[in-house]
Amino acid sequence: GTIYYITTGAKSSKKYTGAFTISKSTTIKFIAVDKAGNKSSIYTAKYIIDKTRPYVKSMYPAKSSTGISRSNTLYLKFSENIKAGINWSKVYIKNLKTGKKVALSKAIKNNVLYLKTGKRSANTWYQIYIPAAAIKDAAGNNGTGYTWNFKTGRY
Repeated sequence: GTIYYITTGAKSSKKYTGAFTISKSTTIKFIAVDKAGNKSSIYTAKYIIDKTRPYVKSMYPAKSSTGISRSNTLYLKFSENIKAGINWSKVYIKNLKTGKKVALSKAIKNNVLYLKTGKRSANTWYQIYIPAAAIKDAAGNNGTGYTWNFKTGRY
Protein backbone atom coordinates (compact mmCIF):
# COMPACT_ATOMS: atom_id res chain seq x y z
CA GLY A 1 0.00 0.00 0.00
CA THR A 2 0.85 3.68 0.04
CA ILE A 3 0.78 6.36 2.71
CA TYR A 4 -0.18 9.94 1.88
CA TYR A 5 0.24 12.94 4.15
CA ILE A 6 -0.49 16.65 4.29
CA THR A 7 0.97 19.29 6.61
CA THR A 8 -0.54 22.48 8.00
CA GLY A 9 -0.92 25.05 5.24
CA ALA A 10 -0.19 22.65 2.34
CA LYS A 11 -2.55 22.71 -0.66
CA SER A 12 -2.31 19.01 -1.52
CA SER A 13 -1.13 15.74 -0.04
CA LYS A 14 2.16 14.03 -0.81
CA LYS A 15 3.13 10.41 -1.12
CA TYR A 16 5.25 9.33 1.85
CA THR A 17 8.62 8.05 0.60
CA GLY A 18 10.78 8.46 3.72
CA ALA A 19 11.75 10.84 6.48
CA PHE A 20 11.04 14.54 5.97
CA THR A 21 11.89 17.65 7.99
CA ILE A 22 9.57 20.11 9.67
CA SER A 23 10.99 23.38 10.98
CA LYS A 24 7.99 24.88 12.75
CA SER A 25 5.05 23.60 14.76
CA THR A 26 2.68 21.77 12.47
CA THR A 27 -0.09 19.21 12.24
CA ILE A 28 0.36 16.24 9.93
CA LYS A 29 -2.61 14.25 8.67
CA PHE A 30 -2.01 10.94 6.98
CA ILE A 31 -3.90 8.07 5.41
CA ALA A 32 -2.94 4.63 4.13
CA VAL A 33 -4.35 3.18 0.92
CA ASP A 34 -3.89 -0.52 0.19
CA LYS A 35 -3.30 -1.99 -3.28
CA ALA A 36 -7.05 -2.62 -3.68
CA GLY A 37 -7.79 1.08 -3.05
CA ASN A 38 -9.18 0.65 0.45
CA LYS A 39 -8.49 3.71 2.60
CA SER A 40 -7.67 3.73 6.30
CA SER A 41 -9.03 6.27 8.72
CA ILE A 42 -7.32 9.68 8.66
CA TYR A 43 -4.75 9.95 11.42
CA THR A 44 -3.49 13.22 12.88
CA ALA A 45 -0.26 14.04 14.70
CA LYS A 46 0.66 17.44 16.12
CA TYR A 47 4.30 18.46 16.43
CA ILE A 48 5.33 21.42 18.54
CA ILE A 49 8.68 23.02 17.80
CA ASP A 50 9.70 24.98 20.91
CA LYS A 51 12.57 27.40 20.43
CA THR A 52 11.59 29.82 23.20
CA ARG A 53 13.96 30.14 26.15
CA PRO A 54 12.44 30.19 29.63
CA TYR A 55 12.55 33.73 30.99
CA VAL A 56 12.12 35.27 34.44
CA LYS A 57 8.60 36.57 35.11
CA SER A 58 9.22 37.64 38.70
CA MET A 59 11.79 37.31 41.46
CA TYR A 60 12.29 37.83 45.15
CA PRO A 61 14.01 39.98 45.99
CA ALA A 62 13.66 42.45 43.14
CA LYS A 63 16.85 43.86 41.63
CA SER A 64 18.60 46.46 43.81
CA SER A 65 15.99 46.16 46.57
CA THR A 66 16.93 46.96 50.16
CA GLY A 67 15.64 45.94 53.57
CA ILE A 68 15.29 42.29 52.51
CA SER A 69 14.76 39.63 55.18
CA ARG A 70 17.94 37.98 56.35
CA SER A 71 16.34 34.51 56.28
CA ASN A 72 13.56 34.32 53.68
CA THR A 73 13.98 31.92 50.77
CA LEU A 74 14.84 33.71 47.53
CA TYR A 75 13.22 32.68 44.25
CA LEU A 76 12.85 33.23 40.52
CA LYS A 77 9.57 32.43 38.80
CA PHE A 78 10.03 31.48 35.13
CA SER A 79 7.70 31.59 32.13
CA GLU A 80 7.46 27.77 32.03
CA ASN A 81 8.50 24.68 33.97
CA ILE A 82 12.26 24.33 34.28
CA LYS A 83 14.89 21.78 35.25
CA ALA A 84 18.59 21.91 36.08
CA GLY A 85 20.92 22.64 33.16
CA ILE A 86 24.62 22.06 32.57
CA ASN A 87 25.68 25.08 34.67
CA TRP A 88 23.45 24.24 37.64
CA SER A 89 26.45 23.80 39.94
CA LYS A 90 27.69 27.33 39.12
CA VAL A 91 24.72 29.17 40.68
CA TYR A 92 25.83 31.19 43.70
CA ILE A 93 25.04 33.97 46.15
CA LYS A 94 27.94 36.13 47.25
CA ASN A 95 28.33 38.51 50.20
CA LEU A 96 29.63 41.65 48.46
CA LYS A 97 31.16 43.00 51.67
CA THR A 98 33.42 39.96 52.18
CA GLY A 99 33.51 38.74 48.58
CA LYS A 100 32.72 35.20 49.76
CA LYS A 101 30.07 32.88 48.42
CA VAL A 102 27.50 31.80 51.01
CA ALA A 103 26.30 28.24 51.58
CA LEU A 104 23.34 27.67 49.28
CA SER A 105 20.73 25.02 48.66
CA LYS A 106 18.80 25.09 45.38
CA ALA A 107 15.51 23.49 44.43
CA ILE A 108 13.20 23.58 41.44
CA LYS A 109 9.46 23.07 41.66
CA ASN A 110 7.61 23.44 38.36
CA ASN A 111 8.52 26.93 37.12
CA VAL A 112 10.16 28.25 40.30
CA LEU A 113 13.83 28.14 41.28
CA TYR A 114 14.24 28.43 45.07
CA LEU A 115 17.50 29.58 46.65
CA LYS A 116 17.95 29.09 50.39
CA THR A 117 20.89 30.31 52.45
CA GLY A 118 21.69 30.36 56.12
CA LYS A 119 21.01 33.61 57.96
CA ARG A 120 22.53 36.46 55.97
CA SER A 121 24.40 39.38 57.56
CA ALA A 122 22.44 42.51 58.45
CA ASN A 123 22.58 45.61 56.22
CA THR A 124 24.76 43.86 53.66
CA TRP A 125 24.69 43.75 49.86
CA TYR A 126 24.50 40.32 48.24
CA GLN A 127 24.78 39.25 44.63
CA ILE A 128 22.79 36.41 43.10
CA TYR A 129 24.42 34.84 40.05
CA ILE A 130 22.68 32.36 37.76
CA PRO A 131 24.78 31.63 34.67
CA ALA A 132 23.38 30.92 31.22
CA ALA A 133 22.38 27.25 30.88
CA ALA A 134 21.95 26.79 34.65
CA ILE A 135 18.31 26.00 33.93
CA LYS A 136 16.49 24.73 30.85
CA ASP A 137 12.97 23.88 29.79
CA ALA A 138 11.55 20.50 28.78
CA ALA A 139 12.49 21.13 25.13
CA GLY A 140 16.12 21.74 26.13
CA ASN A 141 16.10 25.52 25.61
CA ASN A 142 18.64 27.03 28.01
CA GLY A 143 17.84 30.02 30.17
CA THR A 144 19.94 33.15 29.81
CA GLY A 145 22.18 34.38 32.62
CA TYR A 146 20.88 36.52 35.48
CA THR A 147 22.82 38.60 37.98
CA TRP A 148 21.37 41.03 40.49
CA ASN A 149 22.05 42.53 43.89
CA PHE A 150 19.98 43.10 47.00
CA LYS A 151 20.63 44.46 50.46
CA THR A 152 19.45 42.86 53.66
CA GLY A 153 17.73 44.77 56.40
CA ARG A 154 18.44 44.77 60.09
CA TYR A 155 16.43 41.58 60.80
